Amino acid sequence: MDIKRRLDDFAHSYIYIGLIGIISLIFWYTRNQKIAYYCITFFLVLTPLLSKDAKTILAVAPFAMSCYQGFVNMSEMPFEMIITIIGLALSVIIYLVRNIKHIKVKFNGSIISYSLLLLALGCFIATVIRHIFYNQPAFPNSGYETVYNIKYGYLLSLIVLAMALFSLFISSCNDLKHQAFFSKVFFVFGLYLFTQLVIAVITKKSFDFKEIYPFIAWCEKNSMAIAIEMCLPFIACLYSKNFKRIDLLCLMAGLLFFVITGGSRGGQVTTIFMMPLLLYIVLHQTKHKYRNFITIMLLIGFIGFLSYFNIPIVKVNIDRLILKGLDVTGRDIFWKWIFDYTYNDHRHLLFGGSPVFLIEINSLFNKTFVINPWLCHNTFMTCLAAGGTFGLLAIVYHFIESFVGIIRRGGLDKIAILTFTFVGLVHGMIDNTFFYILYMIPYIIILSTINKPWNKVM
Repeated sequence: MDIKRRLDDFAHSYIYIGLIGIISLIFWYTRNQKIAYYCITFFLVLTPLLSKDAKTILAVAPFAMSCYQGFVNMSEMPFEMIITIIGLALSVIIYLVRNIKHIKVKFNGSIISYSLLLLALGCFIATVIRHIFYNQPAFPNSGYETVYNIKYGYLLSLIVLAMALFSLFISSCNDLKHQAFFSKVFFVFGLYLFTQLVIAVITKKSFDFKEIYPFIAWCEKNSMAIAIEMCLPFIACLYSKNFKRIDLLCLMAGLLFFVITGGSRGGQVTTIFMMPLLLYIVLHQTKHKYRNFITIMLLIGFIGFLSYFNIPIVKVNIDRLILKGLDVTGRDIFWKWIFDYTYNDHRHLLFGGSPVFLIEINSLFNKTFVINPWLCHNTFMTCLAAGGTFGLLAIVYHFIESFVGIIRRGGLDKIAILTFTFVGLVHGMIDNTFFYILYMIPYIIILSTINKPWNKVM
């Protein structure tokens, strides 16, 4: 085996992914944010030197977004994070150079290429139209109208375009080998998240999410739930291939426990919907899978019943979920703003308020002048706000394109990828998944590895 093959195999290995995870965990625990960013930058540059397969960037991505402390606003980005962004750009360049050198670059489309480009186009058109025809604050006399600046609409449109171009980059520089790579990454990432949660519980001597998440610091309850939900389908996929891996079963159970007791209603509801899919992933290659499926679902229901009456933290969270019911905790306020702005003025009907509208909503709802887009706790509302009716239709087409593409062209881990996408859709009805960087970067990488001919609309 030549050295290039050895390095490529190493970049796709548990050892390399685990090394990134361990280093990230160390600097998260020691609260050394600057060194964490520098280490992530190092791995971003090293990975394409080891392998020209662009999907290996996923070995770094989830750890890069969970090894720091605190939340970062666009207007307060630390210098170290800027260095990491430069490292990411350099990484992309190295991948491209290596693939061009080996004549491997083919301008391939993926199952999400059309829709992401369409969404980016919609955002740009919306910004240009607002700039020309109604270049004024959406909420005049609110006290927060000074955050309006059309240049932020162009900047955020460029970010959406960058997402689309990133998808094209992955699909054009993707190696079809190493089909189990995604499962390896999310197994290690799941272990990493579980370790963070256990350390937080031991340190705070509590399972109360109000104490745990301020200690973890990089996330709140919804972010952690989304991160865990990303891991579960791929861990289940690994377990379906080897039922002797009891460690995988224990890890799934531990992560599910933290979602159920974590206080995120979006996470709890999504997990309930996801459970049958996870079980199907585990059983789909076994004999009598449907009989086993029904039996185990009944067993899970029984265990849940016992847990409710015997584990206080489970009872508290289930009672809270039932008590809250359909209460959207204030989301209806800014959802109404979006509807009113888009449909009460015919000028806004087709393209809405452009992405800058998301910054205006953030300021008014949270009473802050921080320049940061407000993802509207609903994927479809976010797209309606940023691109009007055109943006809404673009995101509907995107999800149709995604699900149809996975079913028709998905690889060996088709069901896991389908569940991963389902998580983003369902959880995105009440929290932020689409456009949320922790979910969006892995989402683009994974779905962009499923190629689709350019002449196929669906």
